[in-house]
Amino acid sequence: MKTIAFLNHKGGVGKTACSLAFAQGLARAGKCVLLVDLDQQMNATQSVGITDTEGMPTAYDMLLAARPACEVVREAPFGLIAPGDVLLADAEAELSSLDTPLMMLKDSLECISDGLIDYCVIDCPPSLGYVTRNAMVAADELVIVVQPDEASITGFGRIWNAYERIKSNKHLNPDLLIAGILLNGFDWNRRLSKRVVRELPEFAKDYGTRMFDTKIRNCEAVRQAQADPESVTVYDYAPNCNAARDFSDFVSEYLELEGRAA
Repeated sequence: MKTIAFLNHKGGVGKTACSLAFAQGLARAGKCVLLVDLDQQMNATQSVGITDTEGMPTAYDMLLAARPACEVVREAPFGLIAPGDVLLADAEAELSSLDTPLMMLKDSLECISDGLIDYCVIDCPPSLGYVTRNAMVAADELVIVVQPDEASITGFGRIWNAYERIKSNKHLNPDLLIAGILLNGFDWNRRLSKRVVRELPEFAKDYGTRMFDTKIRNCEAVRQAQADPESVTVYDYAPNCNAARDFSDFVSEYLELEGRAA
C-alpha cells in the first residue's frame, strides 16, 4: 500500500477536493483506495454520504484510541474511507499527552494489507500540528496543494521545515518524499495565476521538488458535486467540466511519474 498525504497549513486551498478527486480518480483507474479523513470539518466524509459519525469508530479513534484502521474503515463509492470526526478539533491537545504522539496513525494503518489496498490517500487539516504530522509520518509521499496566491506559496517554507524534521528523524519517517506541488484553483484570466505558473516551477526546484504539469482549473462543479445528496463524484456530476478533465489528467500524470520512478 502506498500512502499519499495532501496537505498545506493554509485553509481554503482545496485539499479536500483534491484528495477526494484523486482517490476517486485512482478508483476509476482500477486501483483499490482508502481515504483517511483527518479534517475536523469532515467534508470528505460527508461527501460520501456519511453525515453523522456519533457512535461510529472514526479517524479520531485511530489517533487517540490506538484503534486499528481495519476496525474503522467503511465502504465508500471509490473504495474505503476512515471517516472524519468533529472530535479531531480536540486531538492536538490530546495527542500532546501521549508517549508516541506522532506514530498513532502509522501504527493504526499497519493492519491494512497490501493485497487489500493499493493506495491510501490522507486528507489533512489546515495546520502543521500533531494531526498533520501523524499523516507525514505515515505517508510515503506528500502532495502540497497550493492556490495561485502569495500566501499559499510563501508558506511553503513552513511545510518544508516540518517535512525536514520528520525526514531527518530515523525513528519517524526518513524515507518520506514530496511528490510535488499541485496548483489548484487556476484561472488563465487572472494575472496572478499566470505569474504563479511562471514562477512556481523554479520555486519548487529550489526546494528539491517539482510542480506537477497538471493545473486544476477553478470550477464550480467541484463544490456542487461535493454537496450533492447523491454523493456523486465530479467525474459523474460534470464529466466534461474543466476540473473533471484536470483531475483525470493529474491522476494519469501521477501514475506515469510513479511508473518512471519504479
